[in-house]
Amino acid sequence: MKRKVGRGFAVLMPALAAGAALAGAWTEPLRVNVQAVKNSGQIAAATRNGKLGIYYHQLSSASTWGRSSYNEFSYVVGADGPLTHVITDEEVFYTYGVAGTQNLGMGFATNGQPVFASLPYADGDAANVRVIRRSAGGTYSYTNVSTTANFGLSGFREAFEVDASNHAHLVWCSEAAGTQQVIYATDSSGSWVTNVLATPAFPHRIKNQGPKPVLALTSNGTVQASLSAGTAALPSRPEFYHVDGTVVRDTGFSAGGSTPGPRHDIEVAPNGDVLIAHVTQLPLYTSGKFTLTSYNGSTYTNNDVCSLVGDVRNYGWYGISPYHDLEIDGEGRPAVLIARSNYTVASVITTNYLEYYVYDDGMWAGGLIRTISSSDGLQGLDLVFDEAGRPFIVFSVKDLDRGDTLANVYLMTTPTPGGTVLVIR
Repeated sequence: MKRKVGRGFAVLMPALAAGAALAGAWTEPLRVNVQAVKNSGQIAAATRNGKLGIYYHQLSSASTWGRSSYNEFSYVVGADGPLTHVITDEEVFYTYGVAGTQNLGMGFATNGQPVFASLPYADGDAANVRVIRRSAGGTYSYTNVSTTANFGLSGFREAFEVDASNHAHLVWCSEAAGTQQVIYATDSSGSWVTNVLATPAFPHRIKNQGPKPVLALTSNGTVQASLSAGTAALPSRPEFYHVDGTVVRDTGFSAGGSTPGPRHDIEVAPNGDVLIAHVTQLPLYTSGKFTLTSYNGSTYTNNDVCSLVGDVRNYGWYGISPYHDLEIDGEGRPAVLIARSNYTVASVITTNYLEYYVYDDGMWAGGLIRTISSSDGLQGLDLVFDEAGRPFIVFSVKDLDRGDTLANVYLMTTPTPGGTVLVIR
C-alpha cells in the first residue's frame, strides 16, 4: 500500500544507520496458511478500510501447477487490537498458467473486495497481463489487459496499484514490438488504456537483470516508475532509470553487478520526492550497501541505508527473489525491509535474517529484527501499513524451529496491548 500521509520528508542527506535494533517491537511470526505450501514466493499484501489481504502462489508438489490463494484479516482501525482471520486459503482463480505465474501485486477496491494482477505463464516468453477481481461470496472474474508481456523480465508485487478513486494501474515489460519496452496501463478512463513508458536503448534480457518495472503514484496521479537497463558506456551494467510521468531519466546510479539481480522499489514521499531503493555493490560480490536514491524534481541524491553483510549474493539468494521492500510509514518516513541468508558461508542455507530500517531525524535507525533457521531462502517479502500506520510484514520460509517441512506464509506485526498479536480464526 502506498501511503502519502504524515509529516513532510526533508531532502535526504547521506547518513549510515546506527540506531537501535527494534527487535522487541515485533510479534512472533504467525503462520497464515492452513494448507501445506511449497515454493510460495509470489506474495503480495494490501490494507484498506480495516482489512489486511495476503495473496500468494503455492506449489503443492513439484509436478503440479500449483494455485493462488487469498487470506483476509479484519481489524479495528487505530486500535492496534486483534486481527480476525475471515478468509482462509481461498483459491484465486485465473491467476496462473501451466508453467506458473508472476504476481504483480494486489489492492482493494472501494467496495472492500480485493483486486489482483498477475502474468499467467504458459510457454515461451509471452504471457497475459491479467487483472482479477473478487466479488462477495468468493467468485472471481478477470480482464486480459495485454497478451504480450515478457514473463521473465517483468516485475513483482509492486507493479500494480489501486488508487483511492478505485482505478487500477500496472506496469510490465514486453518485447512484442521487436524491442524491449516498459508498458503502463490504467482503467482510469473507464476502459483499459496502455502506453509505452520507456524503450531502453541498452536492454538486459537476463532474467535477474531485466527491467523489472515497478510503479508508484504521486498525490495528483502522475505515474512514477523505476526500471533497470544498461548505459552507452557500460551496456551490460545494470543502471537504474526513473520514469517521471512520460520523461525517462537516468539516475546515474548502478547496481554495480548482476548478482543479486538489480531489484528495486519506488515510492513517493509526502513532500513529492521520488524514492528508489536498490543495492550498490563493489566487484566480485565482496561488499556493498543498500541505498535509497531520492529525486527532488531536479537532482538525484544517494543515501546509504546500511552496509550489506558478507557476500552480497546472500541478498535474494543469488537474486532469485525480492529481497527488500520500500514503503512510507504512518509518520511519512521511508521504511525499508531487507532479507538475507548465509548461503555463501558453506554453499547451503542454514539461517535467514530480516532487517528493518526507518529514516528519522536525519539518520537511519534499525537493524536485525528476526533470525530464522531454515534450509531454504526467505521468499515473497512484503511490507504494508494500515490506515493508522500499523506495520505488517509478510514472507514465506521453511522455519525449522517451528518444525516446517515445507515453506509456509508468515505474518509479523507490532504487538497488541497484551504483548502479542491475537488472531481470531
